[in-house]
Order: sequence, then C-alpha cells, then structure tokens
Amino acid sequence: MQNIFVLLLSADAVLREQWRGIDNAAYKFEQAQTLSQAQQWLAAYSGGLIMVDAALVDLADAQWQQLFANPAATVLVGSLNPSDPEGQKMIVAGAKGYFHAYSPVTVLDTMLQQVHAGNIWVGQRLLSRLLSQVSAKLSAAAPTPATAWQQGLTPREIEVAQRAALGHTNALIAEDLGITERTVRAHLGAVFEKLGVVDRLMLALKVHGVG
Repeated sequence: MQNIFVLLLSADAVLREQWRGIDNAAYKFEQAQTLSQAQQWLAAYSGGLIMVDAALVDLADAQWQQLFANPAATVLVGSLNPSDPEGQKMIVAGAKGYFHAYSPVTVLDTMLQQVHAGNIWVGQRLLSRLLSQVSAKLSAAAPTPATAWQQGLTPREIEVAQRAALGHTNALIAEDLGITERTVRAHLGAVFEKLGVVDRLMLALKVHGVG
C-alpha cells in the first residue's frame, strides 16, 4: 500500500503524541509546531494530509488562509472544544475535516481514510447546518434549480437525494418516506454512485445545478 503522508501540526507535544497513536501502517507521520514548518513540509509532500490543532489557527492571517485554500494541502482541524460555529468557519475556509482533538484513535484512523478518499469529515449536526445553509443560498440564487441531475435516478432515489441535500438525517428521511434507514442508506449509495459524488455537500451542489 502506498504511504499516506500525514503532518501533525500542533505546539502541544501531548496532542501530537495522541495523534501518532493512530495504528495504520499506511500513514507516514511527520510533526511540526509552527505554520512555517508546515509550509516547508508541504513543499516536499504535496497532497499530504495535515492534522492541525485549532489552537494554532488564525483565519484572519493571510498565511493561514493560503494554507487552507492550497489545493496541494488537505487540512483537517482538531479542536479541544469543538463547536458548530468554529467548525463552519474552518470548513468554509477550506478544511476537509473538523473533529474533536482527542477523539479515539480508531475514529481518527477512519477520518483520515475518508478524507484521503475525497470525503468531508464533520459531525452530523454541523453537516446538517452546512447543508441547510447551502440549500437556502442556492435556492435563493436559483429559484428553479436544474433537474438534469435526476436523469438515471429512480423516483425514490430522487426523493431521498432531495431530502439529503437539505440536510435531513437518514432517520428523518426514513420517517418522511415510510421506509427503513437501511433502505435510505442503500438509496444514497446508489445516488452517490450514479451522480459521481462522494458526500452530502457535493450532492447538495449537484441537486442545485452547481456541481
């Protein structure tokens, strides 16, 4: 398996050691304590994953903005006190993941795998909030969204996709449509494959004719 380069960026040695506990031979870990060190690392390992301690991040700083927006960097932000407002700022800035800094290492491993595969990693509540805002803004800008994305989908898949794009949970979709959550997951899996999307944010953009 090809190595996945991961930079652990934090001034907190204890936190870096926690993150280094992720048990997966696919990862090649490096450590940094400052933004400048991270930039040097990125020059050598373009496309690597960067796990960042939220305590270091200053989104008012142009250099941090550049790191988050850099297409060669995949940034994930870990916070000791995660909150939806902070998470939203990080995702909007360009982070591909937002997580509790002391999540179990098994969860961190799953997160890295998901983000490396192209997904976005956030909690369900924050995801629903982001999707609702995306849907509201895009609907206001385009009152009659394109329907080309519906081609090739079954009527039920369209219903599930529309609700998922609004930020509805699987449980709520199941309740609304009178089906099981397992069926909802199956429909979403089919929708993702047919539309070529990997997460609900991309699905929301596709539903609104943006993606």
